[in-house]
Amino acid sequence: MADAGAPWGDDEQGAAFSAAYAPHLKQIEASAEILTTGLTSIYLGMVDMADGHIDNEELVRTMFGKIKKEHEGDSK
Repeated sequence: MADAGAPWGDDEQGAAFSAAYAPHLKQIEASAEILTTGLTSIYLGMVDMADGHIDNEELVRTMFGKIKKEHEGDSK
């Protein structure tokens, strides 16, 4: 973010913003990185959980398909 320069300008409002913001820039960037890492971890966990549900659905479908075939064979 520091590479962006001072996009808030050098007028009175820009100087006031810079005085409040600039000293905390490294902390803000570190916090944003931690947040990004955390959100990525949550995303990957949700993808794993979805994959698990899909795999479980296929397993259950297969199990019920076998039961249905066995039951159809008994009625003939």
